Amino acid sequence: MITNKIVKVVGKQSELKRSLIDFSSRYQRSELIYYSDFDILTFDTYDRVYNPNDIRQKEPDGIRYYQITRGTQYKPYLASDDVYGDPGYWWFLMEFNNIFDIEEFTVGKTLKVPPVTMATV
Repeated sequence: MITNKIVKVVGKQSELKRSLIDFSSRYQRSELIYYSDFDILTFDTYDRVYNPNDIRQKEPDGIRYYQITRGTQYKPYLASDDVYGDPGYWWFLMEFNNIFDIEEFTVGKTLKVPPVTMATV
């Protein structure tokens, strides 16, 4: 049986992150992990800060709403640019609203828009 050697990248972690990911990425605060047998560099999983479908959690303050228009249909990066002024938070809008496929990003759907600070926690 062959086992994989998993190594957490410690020394050059911040330098690697700056070269690999954008500042608005959800992996910004995740640790880097290197699977040496396969030469794979990946990120440790992140914890979801808020799940809007969990009825035990109260909806956070600062929630705004955005209705998907014909111009932003199937283009969450444009909606992110409209609400945050940065197209890089498209993944956060989709995840927060439990949209997992671009085909679900359709005209007329109302999105909850949380403060961008929730994406970086």
